[in-house]
Amino acid sequence: MSDSSLSTQERVLKAMSNVITSDELQVESSLEELGVDSLAAIEILFEVEEEFDINISGDSNKMHRLKTVRDVVEGVERLLAGDEASFWGEETEEEKQAAIDAAAAAASPDSAKDETPGEAPSA
Repeated sequence: MSDSSLSTQERVLKAMSNVITSDELQVESSLEELGVDSLAAIEILFEVEEEFDINISGDSNKMHRLKTVRDVVEGVERLLAGDEASFWGEETEEEKQAAIDAAAAAASPDSAKDETPGEAPSA
């Protein structure tokens, strides 16, 4: 049951406390320091969705973007402000470059085919 009289930050912390049993749970806390693994991160997202009656769309490949409790709070605030596509925030330069590299690799011919067609391999 959600309590809309609490701030977004307080509600996120409350939802996260259903998964994380640590006295160190603060908005500046690192998820890694809190022992949050990928399964716990998914559980946290489910708790947050339930607390705010929202849908956090996106794929689990973006989970690494969540570094702190603040990242979760800011994502929820963006969703509540109506920016449905940006819970995860902006793509990092590394992610953009990785996507470009992957597309280029998929589009390039197989480099293992260096032999001229019709020639027998040299011995």
